[in-house]
Amino acid sequence: MVPVPRRPTVWSHVRGALLLGVLFLNFCQGFPGPQLDAERIDRPRNKRAVAQWSSILTTLGHPITPDELRDAVLEYTTAFNMKQGEFLAPVAPAFHWTQIRQRWSLFGSSDSTPWWIHIEGRFHDEDQWRLLWRPMDPDADVLQQLFEYRRLRGIWNPGAEDLRPDHPRFVRFAADTLFDRIPELDEVRIRFQRFYVHVPGSEPPNAHVEWRWESRDTRAGATPLDPPPPEAEAPTGSANPEPEVLE
Repeated sequence: MVPVPRRPTVWSHVRGALLLGVLFLNFCQGFPGPQLDAERIDRPRNKRAVAQWSSILTTLGHPITPDELRDAVLEYTTAFNMKQGEFLAPVAPAFHWTQIRQRWSLFGSSDSTPWWIHIEGRFHDEDQWRLLWRPMDPDADVLQQLFEYRRLRGIWNPGAEDLRPDHPRFVRFAADTLFDRIPELDEVRIRFQRFYVHVPGSEPPNAHVEWRWESRDTRAGATPLDPPPPEAEAPTGSANPEPEVLE
């Protein structure tokens, strides 16, 4: 027997309208409004992005200079954020007290000037530093699985312009772990290299390299860790028998 569908009631219509309204308000609240001001848009990375988009729009038949595009973006973002705030003002307390706010602005743009962490070590009776680990380098892979674990990566991977708040704890953890695993190690240095990822055909790669946020720790200041299991083998260095030496 074919079931006979029930006729919709008044309550089912009201419930559907309420659900639609809630979904619409959540969509409006979650729509990512660009958080830009004059200080942020004038950062070197964002100025390059504005210049690139100016070139793209001009090529597509909409000529506009970088300065004109910058001013237009600032005007649009200010107006958009103001209108969005005014529209959501009546229901803003509900989003605040229920803590259901979420702006889906993940991966809004690629970073052409990324930071590259380097962990280096200085061994007994040596003056030069040896590169122990950096991401995506098969020749510098000491404790690679540990350092590239996703939850640990969220601590050492910096933001656009600054380190994470827990970075000092990561420095101490990394140094203590390396000292425990490598008995010949005397000192650990952690620093970040920023380089420019060029657009193919535009200019030479790595035209500008910058070092920042250098931290050091010595074996004398290390915190002892629990000894590893007897069957575990302590790594002695990079997979490359002659690790890269940084001056």
